[in-house]
Amino acid sequence: FPVTILTNTTPADPAMTFQWQMNNPIGNYVGSTATHTYALTSGNQAILTVVDGNGCIASFLDTVYVQPLPVANFTTQTLICDPQDNAIFTNTSTPASGTTQNWDFGDGTFSIAHDPIHNYLGPATYNVTLTVVAGNCNATITKPVVVSQKPIASFTVQQADECQNTPFTFIDNSSIAVGDISLRTWDFGEPPIVPVQDPVYNPVHAYITPNPTPGYTVSLIITSTTGCKDTMTQVVPVYPLPIASFTAPDVCDNVPMKFNSTSNISFGSITQSTFDFGDNSTFLGDSA
Repeated sequence: FPVTILTNTTPADPAMTFQWQMNNPIGNYVGSTATHTYALTSGNQAILTVVDGNGCIASFLDTVYVQPLPVANFTTQTLICDPQDNAIFTNTSTPASGTTQNWDFGDGTFSIAHDPIHNYLGPATYNVTLTVVAGNCNATITKPVVVSQKPIASFTVQQADECQNTPFTFIDNSSIAVGDISLRTWDFGEPPIVPVQDPVYNPVHAYITPNPTPGYTVSLIITSTTGCKDTMTQVVPVYPLPIASFTAPDVCDNVPMKFNSTSNISFGSITQSTFDFGDNSTFLGDSA
């Protein structure tokens, strides 16, 4: 803590001399002014001894208070994704109270809040500067803050709805404006969950168990190379297969035979039944 002390004594005698004695640590100086670096903030003293040309001596003792220098510091999230996230700054400077602060977010905007929240308008590396003022003392720190681009997760289902055991084809339409996609994670609403690093991956998945309502919730999580993520979900209904059956009595040759459909389905209704009699003739209907 360097301090310059000025004397108000006007030397009427050109032969007048000035001697200084300081503590914390001990220092001795000669001259009308003295500069001393105190190691402590309290208990500091300065003694001025003046001797004129006649040998007359006068002394003056004073206590010197030295204000400690503040230490500027701050933290923010390790991952900030645009446009999803705000940058949340936490002022960790010392002393924790009795100071004022000035923030320069590196994008032409500023704040005097203690713990500001700031929204950046695009991905980039911003040099953020925090200046802390305590009394007449100040300290400054600058740190780079990286704002990364968030990807956009998107996919379509090639079939609007399908039956159990029928493959669904999922088309990945995800994108990112700046940077690259490093990971695609597909969750079909049942095992398995499929993480893939293939840049183009359009999976095919068949459901064994029907789920017409509410359906299977399919999600795609897209992760960028910087760690930013986005998720899209879509509900896929899977309908049960009908169970085909029919009855027919035993009859004699050349006697008409009555065929009745006893087919059923666990969800919905059967809309069409077709009989194939095995003799190159067919019939459309529930009975023939």
